[in-house]
Amino acid sequence: MLSGLIARQGMVSVALLGWLAGPATALGAPPNVLMVTIDTLRADRLGCYGYAQARTPVLDRLAREGVLFERAFSPVPLTLPAHSSLFTGTYPPFHGVRDNAGFVLADERLTLAEALHKQGYRTGAVVGAFVLDSKFGIGQGFEHFYDNFDLSQHETVSPGYIQRRADEVVDQALRWLKEDSTDSKPFFLWVHLYDPHDPYTPPEPYASRHRGRPYDGEIEFADAQLGRLIKWLEANSQLKRTLIVATGDHGESLGEHQESKHGFFVYNAALHVPLIFRFPDAEHAGKRISSNVSLVDVFPTLVQSLRLPRGEYSEVQGDGLLSLIVGRQRPPMQIYAETYYPRLQFGWSQLRALIKDRQKYILAPQPELYDLQSDFSEKRNNASDNQALANRMREELQAFAGRLQNPDRASASRNEVDPATLERLRSLGYAALSMGAPLADDGFESLADPKQQVGTYNELGRLFELSENKHYQQAIAGYRKVIAQQPGLKLARFKLAQAYYHTNRFQEALEEFKAVVQLGGPEAMATFDLAQTYFRLGRFEEAALGFEQTLQRDPEHLRARINLGVCYKNLRRIPEAIGELERALDRAPEDVFALSNLGISYSLAGRHGQAVDRLQKAVQLSPQNALLHANLATALQRMGRTEDAQKHLSIARRLNPDLFKRPRQ
Repeated sequence: MLSGLIARQGMVSVALLGWLAGPATALGAPPNVLMVTIDTLRADRLGCYGYAQARTPVLDRLAREGVLFERAFSPVPLTLPAHSSLFTGTYPPFHGVRDNAGFVLADERLTLAEALHKQGYRTGAVVGAFVLDSKFGIGQGFEHFYDNFDLSQHETVSPGYIQRRADEVVDQALRWLKEDSTDSKPFFLWVHLYDPHDPYTPPEPYASRHRGRPYDGEIEFADAQLGRLIKWLEANSQLKRTLIVATGDHGESLGEHQESKHGFFVYNAALHVPLIFRFPDAEHAGKRISSNVSLVDVFPTLVQSLRLPRGEYSEVQGDGLLSLIVGRQRPPMQIYAETYYPRLQFGWSQLRALIKDRQKYILAPQPELYDLQSDFSEKRNNASDNQALANRMREELQAFAGRLQNPDRASASRNEVDPATLERLRSLGYAALSMGAPLADDGFESLADPKQQVGTYNELGRLFELSENKHYQQAIAGYRKVIAQQPGLKLARFKLAQAYYHTNRFQEALEEFKAVVQLGGPEAMATFDLAQTYFRLGRFEEAALGFEQTLQRDPEHLRARINLGVCYKNLRRIPEAIGELERALDRAPEDVFALSNLGISYSLAGRHGQAVDRLQKAVQLSPQNALLHANLATALQRMGRTEDAQKHLSIARRLNPDLFKRPRQ
């Protein structure tokens, strides 16, 4: 851990705070902490932020009973990087997570959960989206972390679409609270609700209440589920001793600046988020604060409010906000924001922004300057009209961003591969550029400005939706047209490869997946999909290498483990096949494909009794599968159980007479 890091201009470090009296002092015992993050939540879509059409009674109540920050900003409009900033109190240049794909929050980073666990808190978390799976490092410090996303059910679906609804998240959160309700220790619970993220599909009655505005319907649904948590706290006499933080990780553009969603630009539509602190016993109720603040300020504010030991959080870059909450004045702080998504996924320029008082500067190939006092929606770019101010803010942004850098560059975890293996992987298309490598900020002026590429970006979004809705032929034609104009668009190639795969054009899929990996793809997914394609082509040696690499990155990837076992079986590496398939069945004991192939592997190893046992279970689970009956007949025959073998052979012939007219693989 670094010491004495003071990055923000005018920042008072945590170690030097006046340790203002907070809730812990008033109560005489540490309060519980409930952190609720609602994904993709614009501040201006809540009633407490002035939206007349809102139905957000729970968040509005928290605002009435707590402290509302009118101008809170996310440091990055992407879920994993934003939460990494929230939980470490540091900006992306320090914690190193710059995108949802290819980055892992390093173990060296101190998280809020780790800090509270060290102080005796029980720590639990329930998340609603795969992009916050614990494998990406965000689960550090949590004793209980409910993610439980099975990628085998979503083999070629984009990670951002793998989610669970808010009611399921809250069900799990309440289960954890009830299980530990007799524990005398305070709890820290993080609940992440993903629903306002696209696609906007609110359940009834929320869909009907917001016809034509499904995004608002998703927000009301999330608000109602949050209400279940608040109700439980009240019913169990916990609300009065719980500090609640409710916020969004980023917003949603909803068409502003021609961006339909988020991640591509750093305008306020995607950066301005709600931030509400409700203190125990509703202390400071009804206060509204207009100062600019950042999500990185949440961690040090909790350090202040909970009176955690001073001097242990020196890498935190945010500012504690308790002085604002109790009415003390402070100089305006600088707020930093960025998105590297255009660069990492498309090869266009990254965007970085500095907010200082009423001015906002965006560093881009075509720079932008906005007066947020009169133009919070950023419709008038003043960079040309006020070049002196723009140049000064550019210098301040570059200096500030330089101070935010982490000298040790600890960012993404990745496996070391020996040179010989790396060369073999490269020849097969598995060696990818590291998505987590530090990025140089010089030379960005020579890259395409995202503002100039928003039309291509929107077209890709349309094609992605066609793919998600299985309109693959239309999508293929569109992807090919885009790639013809910009061959280096790796995300377009990745989606084109998936579309080829789904239409059984495996050789074309293979070439595109290899191109994706060489471009630095969505690394882990491209590796798995490339392995799947080799598998479907019957190239089991190459497929096995890909599944092995997938499992190095993600040991819990069930489908990769099953398919690796099948590859080993087909390559007659029987002991290894048995080992992989047995491990897979420990997790999924009723997976018919794994049972069948394990039974065949046992049979090839001369372990006929075990073979019959596994194949019989597979037949019980899938009695109409002719091939299973045929394989069971073979295993029974090898045991000398001819009569039983003939019985299953007859069933196989009846179910599929054609099975015996061509050779089986």
